[in-house]
Amino acid sequence: MSEFTVKLSYKGKTAYIDEITLDVTSTELLGHARKEFKIEKGAVLHLMYKGTKIAQEIMEEEGIVTYAHPAFPEGTQIGRMGAKVTVVGVKPIKKKEKDPGRFCDDGIWGKYDGDLDANGRRHGKGRMKSEDGEVYEGEWVEDKREGKGTCELANGAVYVGEFKKGKRDGRGTYYCNNGDKYIGDYKKDLRDGQGTYLLKNGDRYVGQYQAGKREGVGTFYWKDGCVDIGTFVEGKDCGDGVRWSKDRDTAYRLMNGKDTGEIELEMAEAFAAKLGFVDVTAQLAKLDVKD
Repeated sequence: MSEFTVKLSYKGKTAYIDEITLDVTSTELLGHARKEFKIEKGAVLHLMYKGTKIAQEIMEEEGIVTYAHPAFPEGTQIGRMGAKVTVVGVKPIKKKEKDPGRFCDDGIWGKYDGDLDANGRRHGKGRMKSEDGEVYEGEWVEDKREGKGTCELANGAVYVGEFKKGKRDGRGTYYCNNGDKYIGDYKKDLRDGQGTYLLKNGDRYVGQYQAGKREGVGTFYWKDGCVDIGTFVEGKDCGDGVRWSKDRDTAYRLMNGKDTGEIELEMAEAFAAKLGFVDVTAQLAKLDVKD
């Protein structure tokens, strides 16, 4: 995964954090901000990127806490100049007096319209519009998003699928704000399990994910008709792999995702077998999921 530099800005001061990848978590970026600017403990921090809040601290009874998640939304593309992130320090969020339709999730208040249980908790079906622009409509269990629902994020991305304990968990589809799309399994808000990632340019990846990264054997279908089979470790293409031409008459050996030269089809079959593809033609047809 490509590395880039994050430029942090806070009250006229600037700091540069190098060797950042799109897997960086909100907690990690917030930690960099506190360390670089020596921010007093009394302030609660928010991080803004292109006008969208990508990370925030929350004042709980035990003190300031953060909930780790990928800082940059799925599908984010960082230019060669890196990412400019603004650090905002705000006063601790004080608990507001409860009214019948007002609820708070992870420190963000919003308006809820829907079913409640005997204890006044969101339970059943309902719609929650948060003050940061996020809108969720779907099923609730004991004040948590649970079951099937649709979440429209403030940055324009949309998730349609299953939730568990307030997080994306189970099967779902994530429509990125750049036109890409992911269809597959989630666990605690991260891609985890079997999934298909479709890029708006026509390429697509089918394979395993773990903790938000490609992990295990995966297949790339290129828009020109070529197909790659390889192994991923923490999101990076590692070790032996095979590429077939569009007509499947020519094969190439891959090493860490790079073409090392043409090989015999029998050798390609052998490499694929090591990765678990006993009958390559049949396996490719099976994995050829249409969007």
